[in-house]
Amino acid sequence: MALILTHLEKAIVSLKNAIGIAENPPLDSLEEYLRDSVIRRFEFTFELSWKLMKRWLRLILGDIM
Repeated sequence: MALILTHLEKAIVSLKNAIGIAENPPLDSLEEYLRDSVIRRFEFTFELSWKLMKRWLRLILGDIM
């Protein structure tokens, strides 16, 4: 079974781009990375909230089911 490295290669390219932008930041790229950061934090918070609600419902309804 061969390893597929496509996602890792894309992640490395993205990291190199981010490092380059951090060293010499053009304004439009900073806005893009800020937007991406906000989206990622929203997704993370949403997932944690969803998992917490599922656990809570299992605690509440677990005795009924």
